[in-house]
Amino acid sequence: MDETVVRRYGAYVYGVSIHRDGVRSTRSNLRMTPGNMWVVLAIAVKLPFLENDVALPILSTLYISRKRGKCSRPGVRDRKHRTPSELAKLMILTVSRWAPDHKFRLIGDAWYATHELANLLNDKSSRCPNGSLVSRFQWEAQLHEEPGEYSSFGRPRIIGKRLPNPSQVMSAEDANWIMTEIAWYGGKQTT
Repeated sequence: MDETVVRRYGAYVYGVSIHRDGVRSTRSNLRMTPGNMWVVLAIAVKLPFLENDVALPILSTLYISRKRGKCSRPGVRDRKHRTPSELAKLMILTVSRWAPDHKFRLIGDAWYATHELANLLNDKSSRCPNGSLVSRFQWEAQLHEEPGEYSSFGRPRIIGKRLPNPSQVMSAEDANWIMTEIAWYGGKQTT
């Protein structure tokens, strides 16, 4: 799952907004460009004549920014604002209807590291229970247990007991870590 910006501008182009240009931007120099941002769902396929997997796009949907959600042109239907992770959820549900017995492993950047996507792919009562989410995660993220049962006194809890964050789990003395080598970019091996 990823997003791509198609550079477009003009009064009659629907859904145009200002987006971060991933091609021209660097860590120190942020470049913005007008255009349409498409959220794309692709399938990773291993081809016998290539070393790396190839991502073949199967679905895409247009991201409409909150500011540009309403269109004043006649004949153009207004679209409800949805975040990229909500659009990803809709596309995953569509693909899970096409292949209900397949396992899914969604790989995406930090925009897709949401509870909704993780619960969708992990919940046995959902329409695609055989899935997992691989995404970027913050080392100092606040993790909590599920809220307990409502005691009928006061406001219901939203979060439960706080859990250790990933950096605390990694630095724990009783942690059993196994170092392994993996293939990295350029044919290099890293641990």
